[in-house]
Amino acid sequence: SRAVGGLLIALVLVGVANYVTTSYPKKWDLSVSDAHTLSAYSKEVVNSFADTVEILYFHSPNAETKTTAEAVRQAVKKYEDENPHIKFSKIDVMKHPDLAVKFNVADPEQSIFIVHH
Repeated sequence: SRAVGGLLIALVLVGVANYVTTSYPKKWDLSVSDAHTLSAYSKEVVNSFADTVEILYFHSPNAETKTTAEAVRQAVKKYEDENPHIKFSKIDVMKHPDLAVKFNVADPEQSIFIVHH
């Protein structure tokens, strides 16, 4: 009877902990220089955006740009996490030449544009 009660309490605690961690995710930057954390000024600027800001990353599909695209994506994710009005799009210039023309992409290997809506 005590064992069952203890097991029920443990299950409730695990359930509550699971709910809290999924409902209120927290990210930790354990780097020495806070390399993965936005500065207070960056947060202030990013949070001032009330309208959608789109970051468009144009690239040609190859191994080099794939690695760079992932690095850009990870960097932009910090800003997206801070403000839901920031959106990131990775655009393959071979699949979407119309967009490359629209934005006058000078370097088809990789170009970044920031669009305010």
